[in-house]
Amino acid sequence: GFKDFQEALKQSSDEEGYTVVHRARPKIAYRHIKGTPVHSVKYEAEHDFSADKVYAMGWEFNYLDTWNPFSIEPTIVSREGKRGDLAMVLNCAVWLPWPFHPRELFVVVRSTDALDKHGCWVVTIHDVEYEGERPESLRRRAAAMAALERSDGSHPAPAGPPADHNGEGEKEKKKAKRRKRERCAVLYGSSATVSPLQDDIPAANGETKKLSANFSRTRVQICVHADPLVLAPPNWLVNFVLKLMAPTIFKSLERALYRAYGSVRRDGKAGKGGGGEDVDEEEEEAKASAAAGFGHRAFFNRLQKRAAREDHLPYAQIVREKDMYANMRRRMETALG
Repeated sequence: GFKDFQEALKQSSDEEGYTVVHRARPKIAYRHIKGTPVHSVKYEAEHDFSADKVYAMGWEFNYLDTWNPFSIEPTIVSREGKRGDLAMVLNCAVWLPWPFHPRELFVVVRSTDALDKHGCWVVTIHDVEYEGERPESLRRRAAAMAALERSDGSHPAPAGPPADHNGEGEKEKKKAKRRKRERCAVLYGSSATVSPLQDDIPAANGETKKLSANFSRTRVQICVHADPLVLAPPNWLVNFVLKLMAPTIFKSLERALYRAYGSVRRDGKAGKGGGGEDVDEEEEEAKASAAAGFGHRAFFNRLQKRAAREDHLPYAQIVREKDMYANMRRRMETALG
């Protein structure tokens, strides 16, 4: 509602107590108020793609694990709104290195068009408990929907060894993995904003001017207040999330954007994970992981699984055919053009 929207804008602009921990793309700031279990993270990055294309990478939540190596079984549990594109209940787990189990999320997300006053779309995010939902029943529904998505072919099968079709072994393994998940609370006031940006071009007098109605870039800002339900998380885990997980998600998103939409960078080079360099990004990230003292093998394995699924990215067709994204393009032209 409107109250959630106002709180999201307030929290996203609040800089008090935050420390910038990663200055390069993406910019990441962190705050932990002593004596509380709440950890706050702010993430900001720009992408060389229009807002509808960037927005789809997160809003088409069922496909999140095709590019995000930390996402486990993302599922849209229910939809609200006339076309199901205004609000959703989402479930997924987030991978963490040993000895921590994956953290399970059950959140309500709502999208608000704030282009006219604030120049962005705002997505509010908070736990289902805030609205009186019961995670137990949602968990059963999420598990059933995830199984249906993968059985009817509408979602690529997870990379890895083939399923055991001869007995109950595979089912028991999946149940055991679910039992090992532990909740993480995403608190009221968390949000994401997606802002269309106009390109700058040089004018004859050396100054710059805006390209009219050409919103080929997008700024994404995410503000998350979370209670990981871990008593005194160790510093190495906090550093893992801030200095390795968040930058890796950014690089994975950049790579997926280029692969999904077949674009090139503004400097004319073919896009590969935000750069044109011919490098093995997974190996580089794995080396960084090892150097930082994190679980090298487990982290590298997740990156390999992500890479194995990138040929199945469905976003270009979705953005081209879905009314929601056509409406976003029209709104950019009318509100900001």
